[in-house]
Amino acid sequence: MKLVSLLLIAFASLAAGQPYERPPCLGGTLISSQRDSITTKFNEKILTYRVTPETELWRRGVDLKSPLEFVAGDDINIKCAAAPDPDGTPIATIIASALPDDVVYMESHNLHEIRVCIGDLVDVQPAALTLKNDNGVCVVHVPAGLDIWRGKIFHETSALKIGDSVATRSTVSFPSGELTAELVEANVTKTEGTIISAAKDFIVVEEYPRGDEDASEEKVQVMVLIDEDTKLDGLSREDLKKGVDVLATGLGLGPTQFRATYITIEEPFAAKPPESRPQ
Repeated sequence: MKLVSLLLIAFASLAAGQPYERPPCLGGTLISSQRDSITTKFNEKILTYRVTPETELWRRGVDLKSPLEFVAGDDINIKCAAAPDPDGTPIATIIASALPDDVVYMESHNLHEIRVCIGDLVDVQPAALTLKNDNGVCVVHVPAGLDIWRGKIFHETSALKIGDSVATRSTVSFPSGELTAELVEANVTKTEGTIISAAKDFIVVEEYPRGDEDASEEKVQVMVLIDEDTKLDGLSREDLKKGVDVLATGLGLGPTQFRATYITIEEPFAAKPPESRPQ
C-alpha cells in the first residue's frame, strides 16, 4: 500500500499552477547580478534576465531595492513579462529567492515562502504540531479553525493522534523561521490495482507491481473500506467488481487496510505505457 499526501499534489500544483513561464524564464541558481539584470544557471543553461524599475525583488521575506542585494548561489524563482526586450532578453516582473526545497508563492505584492513538512506526529497542542522525520523535528503552528484532514475535515488538532503520519504545508515567517500551517493532512493513503473481490462495504485490491514485475515477489493485497462518505467519481457501487482496475485514496488504518474517501476506475495496468506505471 502506497502512502501519499494530497498536499504534495497540491504543493506541486502550486508551482505548476502559477502563470505559465515560457522558456527561457526558468529561474535557477544565481550566478551574478547587475543593477539592471541577473544571470542564473538552470541545469546547463546560462540565462540572463532584464530587471526594470517595476520588477518586484524579494528575498526570504524582505523586499529588495536592487538585484545587487541577492547573493550568488541563491535559489531564484522568476516570473517574466509576456514579451521580451527587443534583443530577446526576458524581462523579469518578479524575482524571488527562497530557501532550498521551499516554494515562493509568486503573486505580485503577496509573495511568501511555503514549506512542506512530513513526519510522525510526536506532540499535539491546541495550536501547534510537532513532527519528526529523518531530517529532524519541525514545529508547525496551526491557526484556529484551520481545516485538518483525517479521513474527513476537522477543525481541532485534538482529532490527530500521536504516531499519525502527518503532512503540512506552511507559510514561513522571517526572520524567525516560524511555520504557520495552511494545510494539514494525516494518514493519507493511496492504492492502485485490480479488484480481486468485492462486498457491500469493501473491496480487496491487488496492487500493481512496483517497477519491474517479479513473479517471485509476493503480491500486496489491500482491503479498501467503503462507506456513505466515499466518493465514487460518478460510478455506482455495482461498478466496483472483480477484475476492475481502480485508484483509491483515503485514511490509512493499518499496513494493508484503509477507509476510502475517493475511488475511480482506471484503464487496465497492462494497457498503460511503462513510463506511466506506478513505481
